[in-house]
Amino acid sequence: MDGVTWRDLHITWLLGQDRLDLPYDRRAAREVLASDIDPDDKRLRLYEVLRSYDRDIEGDNIRRIAAEVRAQRQELVFGRMSRAFHNQGTLFADAALLFPNARMAELADALDKATRGSEVLQPTAEALRLLLKKGEEIALTQLEGACERFEEAVLEVQQQDTLAFLQRARERVENHGDELASTELPTVEDAHIGQQTTARLRLVEDVRRAALAADKRNAAYVVVSQRPSPTGSHLLVKINEFEEPYLGKSENLKKLVRLSGNRVYSSPDYRWLEEADH
Repeated sequence: MDGVTWRDLHITWLLGQDRLDLPYDRRAAREVLASDIDPDDKRLRLYEVLRSYDRDIEGDNIRRIAAEVRAQRQELVFGRMSRAFHNQGTLFADAALLFPNARMAELADALDKATRGSEVLQPTAEALRLLLKKGEEIALTQLEGACERFEEAVLEVQQQDTLAFLQRARERVENHGDELASTELPTVEDAHIGQQTTARLRLVEDVRRAALAADKRNAAYVVVSQRPSPTGSHLLVKINEFEEPYLGKSENLKKLVRLSGNRVYSSPDYRWLEEADH
């Protein structure tokens, strides 16, 4: 782990733990996690640490976090411990909502001009344009998806235009080869295909810059929960200590913990369900 990743991970961890009072003995749990004992014994010892957790402390956590989440207009997402939900939960925690700004509206108009007359580009361009002109919050992932689909369409049009140009050039040589001088043959530059593609892709680049500058907020706080058990308690402790609970995850999923782990909490208490939006 490089120095920047280590620093970011620990800053995120501190931000997350500052909001909570863990209802179990953290020092004891960390000592067990750091020990070299047999994995089965480690799970049993962590179960012993967790099964007598303080319900009053956790009740205070539930009331406080639920109030903070609602005050910040976020969604409180609750899910039962599993590999799949841990992946989904970190995605939810990393989700951001942004409000389209004036610059994004300007780019929507530029996008319309840059794609006018192209049947291939119009569907993806229109989808992106509607997001940029929307008068309410949009999901950053939704905007990024629209940008990526438009980029793919731009490259598709570039390929089609290039092939069409080459076909015309070949036909011209075949039909008028004896009459043409080499200087009379058209070039790709003459067709402006590269310039047009660059201009369209640059628009998407400008959209991303505008999105980064726009006002945004976190969309969700996530609680991963499981009753204390001999087989699952170690996962609960690992999540709260930012240790990877499930082996074999891709680097992109591991990165989400560093980016948004302060909005993920693992709890032994199902009373969170009473406050959850989802």
